[in-house]
Formats: sequence, structure tokens, C-alpha cells
Amino acid sequence: MSRSRLPRILSKLVLAAALCSPAVALADIVIEDAWARATPPGARTGAIYLTLSNDGAVDALVGAATEAADRAELHTHVHENGMMAMRQVEAFDLPAGGMAQLKPHGDHVMLFGLRGPLVAGESLSLTLEFHTHEPMTLDVPIRDARSP
Repeated sequence: MSRSRLPRILSKLVLAAALCSPAVALADIVIEDAWARATPPGARTGAIYLTLSNDGAVDALVGAATEAADRAELHTHVHENGMMAMRQVEAFDLPAGGMAQLKPHGDHVMLFGLRGPLVAGESLSLTLEFHTHEPMTLDVPIRDARSP
């Protein structure tokens, strides 16, 4: 290989490595309209809803955590034998330039082992985990499900 071709090949390799690095591949994710459904005293489960917009590269929501519950899982509703059922899923895809809506009777974050009731007017801290994006922590307002 000639010396004149080596710099071009090296520059292409550096560019390819940069494009594959997590710092470049991070998506620009925006979280909107987050809310948790208020629960009655003694309830052991709860749900959180939100909208994720992705202005960057393809990504996925892969997990969630909160101190308000023992565990948080990603769930969806499916029709099964003429009935609705909830199922845990591994991830919610976030296409480039797309969005994911977590809403009642659809995709949502399910909370198990609530450490106390979710009281309308209060809030809880939620950390969302993504395939490539850094984790994001937000305060989620708790509201009565009948509220707009």
C-alpha cells in the first residue's frame, strides 16, 4: 500500500469508528405528558404513562425504575381469546424521528410492590433506561385517572 493512500484509509476508519461510538449514536429524546395514575390505599400496583419523541437515531426504551415501587416493568395490552390482557415486553421501539405513546389501555410502565399509595397532586421520581441514550430521570405528577 502506498503512503499516499494510508491517510485516506485511516481517516475513513476514524470516521467509521466515530459514527459507531455511543457519543454520536445518542438519540435526542424528549419526554412529554408524563403522569402516574393515583391509587387507592393498599394498592400494590400502579401505572405510568408518557410520550417519548425521538429526534435522533433509532433507540428503544428498555427499562424503568422508581423508589415508589419494588419494581417497574414495561407492559402492553393485547387481545387474547376475546379478552384484554397485560403482557410484559422487553422494549418500546423509538424509531428515528418517531415517537412512542404510553397511554391507558395501551403501552405503559407498570409498577409492582408500591411502597405507599400514589396520591393525586403529589409526584414520584422515575428513571427511564434506553438502549443507547443515557438514562433520564424525571418527576412524574400523580393524578386522578378521571382528570384531563
